[in-house]
Amino acid sequence: MAREEGGMLIHATATMNTDRFDVRRTLASRERIHAAVMAAADGSARPLWRLDGDRLHVVCDRLAPDRLSARLGGAVVRVEDYGRRIAAIDAGMTLSFALEADPTRTVARPGRRGLRVPVTDPEARLRWLSDRLADAGCRAGRTLIVSETTDRFVKPDRSVAIRRAVRYRGRLTVLDPDRLRATLAAGVGGGKAYGNGLLTVAPIRG
Repeated sequence: MAREEGGMLIHATATMNTDRFDVRRTLASRERIHAAVMAAADGSARPLWRLDGDRLHVVCDRLAPDRLSARLGGAVVRVEDYGRRIAAIDAGMTLSFALEADPTRTVARPGRRGLRVPVTDPEARLRWLSDRLADAGCRAGRTLIVSETTDRFVKPDRSVAIRRAVRYRGRLTVLDPDRLRATLAAGVGGGKAYGNGLLTVAPIRG
């Protein structure tokens, strides 16, 4: 029976063996990764996840690490009490951050609901991030756009989904720790089911 962690905010890191065919097959599909996370986080309100090379980061309030490992080809899963770690965040701290997100804006349409469209200009993408970090109780510092990707995949209902993502790395200064903690748990922007929105922070080394 799978051991289950629950009742607290969890950050799990699954390190995968990408030499295995089944692992590469899973990583090639956002739908398969989503299915693996949802199977392991059964009962969690809305798990957040992000793929960083051979590592999968998952933040949620309920997780079966053994189940996640099995779905990811025997991945080594490390689990930490994320709530305890982010409780140490205080106003005035400068932290490094990583985020993969889908920057969008809403275009007004007379008499109709606004249309959400991607933000494509690099400077506008940085402004979008600065605004989102301000909403999260932070001030953006030096920020880089590391990469951008567009994935197309088939969902279980056979519809084709398009996932756009911009990967950011940089520094932020904490102004309101409670708002930042809420954002770390809830995520940023859309596309969370397929790997967008997980904001992670860490102390600056060196």
